[in-house]
Amino acid sequence: MRKGNKLSLSLLLSLVIVFSLVQPMAHAASNMTDRLYEGQVVDFDDTDDAVSEALPIGFDFSFFGSEYDEAYVTTNGYLMFHDPVDAYRYEGPLPIERPNNYIAPYFTDLVVDNATVLYATIGEAPNRKFVVQWTNVNPIDNDNSYATIQVILYESTGEVQFQYPQLDLEEDENDNGEYPLFSLSANNYNLLIGLQDGEAYTNYSIDQANTVAEGQAIRFTPNSEDSALYTINANANYESFALTADRLLANPPEQLLPAKGALVNDSLTLSWSSVPDATEYVVLIDNDPSFHDPAVIEAGSATSYSLDDLPEGTYYWVVFAVDSDNERYSQSSVSSFTVVYSSGLGFIQLSNITLDRPVSESVYIYNATVPHSVTVTSATYTPTDSKATAVLKLDGEPVDNPISLKVGSNLISLDVIAQNGHVQTYEFHITRLAESTTGGGNGGNGGNGGNGGGPVATPSPTPKPTPTPQPGTEGSVFKGSIQYDQWKEDLNKKVKEANSGSAPAPLSDIANHWSKDAIILFTKLGFVAGYEDGSFRPDASITRAEFAKIVAQIFNLQTASNAAGFSDTGSHWAKAAIDALASNGIITGYNDGSFKPNQTITRAEIVAIISRIVDLDKASGGKDKGFTDTNGSWNEAQIKAAAAAGIVQGRSDGKFQPNVNSTRAEALTILLRVLDLDPQIKALLEALK
Repeated sequence: MRKGNKLSLSLLLSLVIVFSLVQPMAHAASNMTDRLYEGQVVDFDDTDDAVSEALPIGFDFSFFGSEYDEAYVTTNGYLMFHDPVDAYRYEGPLPIERPNNYIAPYFTDLVVDNATVLYATIGEAPNRKFVVQWTNVNPIDNDNSYATIQVILYESTGEVQFQYPQLDLEEDENDNGEYPLFSLSANNYNLLIGLQDGEAYTNYSIDQANTVAEGQAIRFTPNSEDSALYTINANANYESFALTADRLLANPPEQLLPAKGALVNDSLTLSWSSVPDATEYVVLIDNDPSFHDPAVIEAGSATSYSLDDLPEGTYYWVVFAVDSDNERYSQSSVSSFTVVYSSGLGFIQLSNITLDRPVSESVYIYNATVPHSVTVTSATYTPTDSKATAVLKLDGEPVDNPISLKVGSNLISLDVIAQNGHVQTYEFHITRLAESTTGGGNGGNGGNGGNGGGPVATPSPTPKPTPTPQPGTEGSVFKGSIQYDQWKEDLNKKVKEANSGSAPAPLSDIANHWSKDAIILFTKLGFVAGYEDGSFRPDASITRAEFAKIVAQIFNLQTASNAAGFSDTGSHWAKAAIDALASNGIITGYNDGSFKPNQTITRAEIVAIISRIVDLDKASGGKDKGFTDTNGSWNEAQIKAAAAAGIVQGRSDGKFQPNVNSTRAEALTILLRVLDLDPQIKALLEALK
C-alpha cells in the first residue's frame, strides 16, 4: 500500500472528512459516512442571522397535526414551516414567541462563513426523507468550534430525527465548572434543541439541560392519539449518510470480499463491484475507523487489489469510484476485516494409518490401531495458514519422517505455531498391536514312532478383568450431541498426559483469584492458555468465538458433513469450532445469517449453549431457582434450571444479570460445573486437580 498524491486524490481525500472541498476549512468528522447523496446548496443573503426562501420538501409532512410541503432554513440551526424569522436567540421559558414554529436541532447564534447548508429529498414514495444539513457551522465570534448537524423528516411516519455527525468543539469551562454543549460566543447565547408549533412543544434540551454527543441521533415520534405530543428517543439508530454539493456517479461500488467483519489471514484480496462511467478506483484503508491517516491504494480500473504481510488487527476500508474527468465520484459503505494469525491444522495424513474420524481444524485428538506389521509411518500435513510453522513430535520429542512405531501406545503430535507464537497441538494416539505367536509340534515317543502334533497355541497369561463400560449417554445428564463413550476415552487420555507431563508455566494474575482452580485445571488439559506476558486476565470478557472454541475442545466435537456455516465466519480463526457446535445444534446464529464471533458473550447466552449440551431438567431434578432480574428474560427457564443444577450462581442481591458480558473466569467455572455433573468425569478430573 502507498499514499497517493495524484490530483484526483485530493478530491477523494476530502471525502475522508465526509464532505467536499467546497468547505476549505472543514474539520474531520469522527467516522466516515456509509452513503453520500447530492444536496442542493441553501442560498442565504448573509452568513449571519439569515433565513432562506421557501424550500420544497418533496412531499406533505405532518407536523403537530398540520401538513406542510415547504420549509424555511436559517443559519442559526433551525427550520420553520411558516412565518419565517431570522432570530438568533430565544426568550424563555417555553413555549417561546419568536419563532413559535420550529424544528431546532441546534438553535443558537451560528454563522456560516466557512460552512455550507444543504438540503435534499431522498428515497421513493411513500418512504421519502427530507434532509437539511448544516456543514461545519460555528458559533459567532468563535472560530475554534465546528459542528455538522442534520435534520431528517420522514414522510411515512411524520417522525423527526436530529443527528450530529461532527462536534468539533472547544470546551470552555463555565461558571459552574461544567462544560457546555457548545463553546458559545462571548454573548453566551444558550442552546435549544426541540420542536414547537404555537403553544405545543416537545423539548429535548434548553439552556444546556441535556447533552448531545458526536454520532448521537435523537428521534421525535408523534403520538398517534394526540398530534400535539411527541415522544423522544435520545439514543435512536443513527443513519450513516451525508449530503454533498459535489456531483456523484449514479451507483456506488459495493465491496464483495472479504465479507464485512471477516477474519482473514495476512494475505488477502480486496474486491468490489464495477461502477458504470467509472474509470478509476481508489481504496482508503486504515486501522482507525475515523480514517485520520489512511493508506491510499490506487487500483486504476481494476476491481480488486491484493495485500500481503498485514499485521494482526482490524482494518476499515472504503472504495471510491471516479469518472475520467475527476468530476464525479461515488463511495462505498465502510467495511472491515480482521487479520488473525491461525494456528489451525488444515490437512494431515499418516501413511499406513486410518484415523478414527475425519481431520478437522477444531478436533484435536485422534485415535487409530494398526497391525503389528506396520512399523513406520510418515506424516504429511498443511497448516491452515501457509505462514504458520509446525513441529512434529513422537511421545513429546521432535521427530522427522519416517516415524518408527513401537508395540503398544505411540503419541504422535503436531504443534502448529501461528505467526504470533500461539501454539495449537493436535494429538494422534496410535496403538500398534503385538505379534501373534505359535508353538511347535511335540517330538516322537521312542519306539512309538512319534506322535505328530499340529501347532499348539502358546498359553497366554490370564487377562485382568476389564471394567464394564457405561452404556453411552444412558443415565447421563449429557445430551446426544456428546458422543459420551468416545469423549470420555479422549478426556481420560488428556488427563493421563497432563499428569505425566510437565506442569504449564504459572500464570501471573490468578494466585488469589476465586477461579484459580478451574483455570489451572483447564490449562493443564490444554483447553485454554495465558497471554504472552504470562497473564490470564480472568476478569476480562470472552467472545462468542472464544467460548465456542473452548467448548469444542472440551467435548471434542466434530463438524457434520452438512454444516452450513455462517455469513461472517468464513475466514475466522475459530470457524472450525463454530461449525462443529452449529452442526451439532449447540449454537445458532442471528436472523441475518451471521454469528457475530467477535461479539462478547453474555451470561444468558452461555446458559443457552449449556442447555443444548446438558439435560437441565435431569440435572436439576425438575426444580428451578429464580433470580430477581430474570423475569421476562428470553431464556428465563434455562437460567432457573441451570441455577437449580448448581451450574450458575447470581452475582449480587439475588440478581443473575443475564445480559451482562461473562468474564473468562466465569465461563471456565460454569464449564467445570457442567463436567462435574457426571460422577465419572468428576472423578477423572479430581485426579488432576
